Amino acid sequence: MEFVALDVETANAGSSSICQIGIARFEDGRLAEEWSTLVNPEDYFDSFNVSIHGITADMVKDAPVFPEVIAEIRRRCTKRIVLSHTPFDRVAVAQACAKYDLEGFECTWLDSARVARRAWTEFAQGGYGLDNVCDAIGYDFRHHDALEDAKAAGHVLLAAMNETGLDTLGWLKRVQQPIFGSIAQAGNPEGPLYGEVLVFTGALEITRAEAAALAAKVGCTVAAGVTKHTTILVVGNQDARKLAGHDKSSKHRKAEDLIRNGAPIRILTEQDFERLAGLSCELDDVRPPGEVSPVLQFTPLPPGVAAQVNPLPKTVGTDGAKVEGREMNAPLPIGTASPGADGETVPRPSRFVGCGTTIMAGGLLAALLAVVAYSLH
Repeated sequence: MEFVALDVETANAGSSSICQIGIARFEDGRLAEEWSTLVNPEDYFDSFNVSIHGITADMVKDAPVFPEVIAEIRRRCTKRIVLSHTPFDRVAVAQACAKYDLEGFECTWLDSARVARRAWTEFAQGGYGLDNVCDAIGYDFRHHDALEDAKAAGHVLLAAMNETGLDTLGWLKRVQQPIFGSIAQAGNPEGPLYGEVLVFTGALEITRAEAAALAAKVGCTVAAGVTKHTTILVVGNQDARKLAGHDKSSKHRKAEDLIRNGAPIRILTEQDFERLAGLSCELDDVRPPGEVSPVLQFTPLPPGVAAQVNPLPKTVGTDGAKVEGREMNAPLPIGTASPGADGETVPRPSRFVGCGTTIMAGGLLAALLAVVAYSLH
């Protein structure tokens, strides 16, 4: 994973009046290289702009003009993903090229403001300025310095990647979609966990869409962000390189703050969530109205194969048959089903991520007690 972040400052309201450029390259979740330069815009300095970034005409009188730095910009940005916070910087570079009749460069632009609006619900409708977003993710920087802003935009993308599990290519697709066209969905009112409001954070072993479908199937309302209405937070793997110096995501930290203030939120790992969903399906077999719940008949492993499987705890199928050599969250084998009410053989549909998993009574009770105990913690 590699991308560069670019930011500019301008001398006045004209976007072509670039007086500073900063470029930061990120590789494997870390800042790998940085470059910045003052630029003589060959234009006037507006006092308002100077009051924001502090760059004056005297500071740039001996600085290179834009045509003298375009080659370096091309070298760092050509055929790469180039991140900017809002389209302003992209437009400024294009306008500066047009001002001097220069060729631009081929790259793929990604707007970190659009990323922030989709990664965190609190910024969906507003307040997604670079300083506000960085404050939320816990990244400190000196605003309105081109290099500092470029690095900050890069850290916004890293935090969003960790928050959602999407990589740079995933975000290039996501920003083209509606802000609220996310995994959020209503829970199945017939599901055993109906009434729970569930949020995901971190990278999951399955896709967010699959996890959301599983949660909704057992009754959970799936939301995009943590609020006072959240009751379950499912935490996937957290990449420390993308957490802006924190050991937990912003959703995780917000959930813990709400818990400290009395909110009844349970924080579960992905494996605990899958196990809870599987237990819930077993307690209340979730299937469309009128569909007959069949009895499984399992096909034994071929001779010699079972001996190669490490011994694992036995689980019990709905027909009482014990199934050995099964990992904790692997789906049970699918066999033939017993006759339905009308005498027809009813095939059992495949279950999603352990949904419908059967577990011995002792393990079932222990797991349920653990969840209840945690909720009262």
